[in-house]
Amino acid sequence: AKWFLAGSSWPYNPQSKLITYHLFHHHGDPYMRIYSNVPQTISATHPPTITAGLNVFPVNAPVYTQIALTVDGEIIGRAEGTGSTVNVSIDPQNPGTTVKLVITGQDYYIYEDDLDVVPSTGAYVAYAYTDTITGGYDNGQINAGCSYDLTAAVANWGTVTANNVCGILTTADAYLTLDPDTVVFGNISSNDTVIGPSPFGLQVGNAVPDGHNMAVEMICWDANDSVWNSSFNLTVKAPVLTLTTIGGPEQVLPGDSFCLSPVFENEGQGYGYNLSLVLRANDPYVTITDSTASFSDIDPGEVLFMEDVFMVNVDGSCPQPHFVDFDIEVQLDGGYTFSDSLTMGVGSVVFNEDFESGGTGWTYSGSTCWHLTEHDNHSPTHSMYSGQEGSWTYVNDLTNARAISPQITVGAGVEMTFWHRYNNETTWDGAQLQMSTNGGSTWNTIETDEGYTGTSNGYGGYNSGDPIWTGNQASWQEQHYTFTSGGTLNLCWRFGSDYMITYEGYYFDDIVIGVQSGFNGVEEEVTGPPPVSSYQFNLAPAYPNPVQGRAIIAYSVGTEGPVSLKIYDLTGREITTLINQVQSPGNYRIEWNGRDNHGVLVSSGTYFYRMVSGSFSDGKKLVVVR
Repeated sequence: AKWFLAGSSWPYNPQSKLITYHLFHHHGDPYMRIYSNVPQTISATHPPTITAGLNVFPVNAPVYTQIALTVDGEIIGRAEGTGSTVNVSIDPQNPGTTVKLVITGQDYYIYEDDLDVVPSTGAYVAYAYTDTITGGYDNGQINAGCSYDLTAAVANWGTVTANNVCGILTTADAYLTLDPDTVVFGNISSNDTVIGPSPFGLQVGNAVPDGHNMAVEMICWDANDSVWNSSFNLTVKAPVLTLTTIGGPEQVLPGDSFCLSPVFENEGQGYGYNLSLVLRANDPYVTITDSTASFSDIDPGEVLFMEDVFMVNVDGSCPQPHFVDFDIEVQLDGGYTFSDSLTMGVGSVVFNEDFESGGTGWTYSGSTCWHLTEHDNHSPTHSMYSGQEGSWTYVNDLTNARAISPQITVGAGVEMTFWHRYNNETTWDGAQLQMSTNGGSTWNTIETDEGYTGTSNGYGGYNSGDPIWTGNQASWQEQHYTFTSGGTLNLCWRFGSDYMITYEGYYFDDIVIGVQSGFNGVEEEVTGPPPVSSYQFNLAPAYPNPVQGRAIIAYSVGTEGPVSLKIYDLTGREITTLINQVQSPGNYRIEWNGRDNHGVLVSSGTYFYRMVSGSFSDGKKLVVVR
């Protein structure tokens, strides 16, 4: 079945699903439990209940089976079956508790039974369940800063009637305050349950963490002054806001005025009410003319796009490059405050090379191989290439072949992006990015955010272990690098090969160096006839991959039309839709937050993302690690 799936590009071949079904059902479901014989039903004997206070429980189960008793998922006793009665040592339990008995064994079906803990004699009254809880926002949750009325039910697990039963609630939880009112439950017969005629009052404090369990103790007593203690938990659900992105101009220059559109996601289990936002910046060149905003609520799992809520002005005297630190704060009901920070870059593009004008100012050193080609490119027609025209392979014994840029002046914090594609003999041949601040006398290797794909075996001018781009990167991939200091420099793309096998080589294209605003770009209205597209359809590998949190997927659209980008699991089931809209030609990047269509984090495993637009279709693998 695995061989079939690998050879058929599954899960992107729905026409083969029937064949897949027959393969799995002929050879067995790959996820089923493996039996070496026909499985048998476990024959076990034990008492139907557990007596309160005892520290052993007798169980007769087949030899080598595993016996476990649990309460609320916690093991209270375990033993191995012997074929005769085994006294399993257990933690003593109180009446009203339910104990789960599970017995497992190879070639046996699982045996399960629920056992009630009963008193040995007399009455025993304990909390049974919460009948109703009202108040707060009436949203079915317990939220911080709210008052509630809780109506509880109690049960008599004893052997005789409990007369004139009363009860109160107490707690040691710092977030919870309980009214000291007593509720009279009256007479409760053996094995009977009574709902309180009046509620208990409770007040939840502010800023309670999401998922916090507030332990509550119920104290009951009867006319005979018998006293029973039992407990239960109340779980608070709270909002947890994260700033996922901020929409704004891709480039900010001195004198610009623009709006910002923050996007928040509620990753908590609770609703958020009455959001109040403030944007601040302590910078002499920036004025925030509209710094506050408000929204009514945000649901659990909701992504809230707050369009054009802040207005920012950059003074015309602002130097370039210049970086501005913003703080954004959100306050919500329940005493919650969430804050984040971001840095905005002010400045222009200082270098832009798409190789459409002949590569002016570029020089070459070392072995001769670099030249402009139209054979492949990122956009629109030319790129720099390390191989031979016509044969489309590089040659052997290339040593320190460098394609050197003109001199470029950058400031600290300026970002560079470029695109590359390559097919080189793994570890033996490859490319590298270097920088020189002394006119090329010495070169230092620099590493992009995406990193290199391997290390050299020590040929082509490289030392053994030097990082290089090697192997096969079949599609164009964007790279990012941020300059940590300013000055005048040259960049070079270095290529080297050994003396044997050769492949296609290395291409790079569309180098842009400048100040990035740090915002997600917003589309500007364009007037006049649409430009002729110079882009090609392409789907790049996700970064990072494997991914623990969020992954960036870059792609290019060649012609205007509907674009679909979706995530699938290994069974072909759709996990989420990232893009489903008409898009113009261009390069795009989108972030996947690791969640499905319902806002739930996906589990560790292998997933696929697939882009479809017209006749173009491509898919790639993405591994999630939690």
